[in-house]
Amino acid sequence: MPAFPSGTWYRTSHINHIDDQALLPISAPSLHVPTLMITATFDDAVKPAYAARMHRDVEFLTMREVPAGHWALWEAAGEVNALVKKWVEEVVFGEANVLGQVGQVGTEKEKKRAKL
Repeated sequence: MPAFPSGTWYRTSHINHIDDQALLPISAPSLHVPTLMITATFDDAVKPAYAARMHRDVEFLTMREVPAGHWALWEAAGEVNALVKKWVEEVVFGEANVLGQVGQVGTEKEKKRAKL
């Protein structure tokens, strides 16, 4: 067993990705809910460029970046918390709220849920 078994996940990420493809439907569904993605500028394990194509699959995506490494929640806690707070205030509760729009374009059940 390696000294740091959690690091093995990163070394095998390409193999894991190939294996995971069999679990996806031929045409993976898009995500239709407000989503916040915060990347870390100096993260060598999960580079911000990896998220560049998320707009294809996530309809209501907000992308932000903080000057931190892989442990952004520790290294830039204030910045991350400020971004989350601002996003929740604007997107979830504010003018940019798209939750009603999601219900309008969805199923009857979603429409009823959006009115609650």
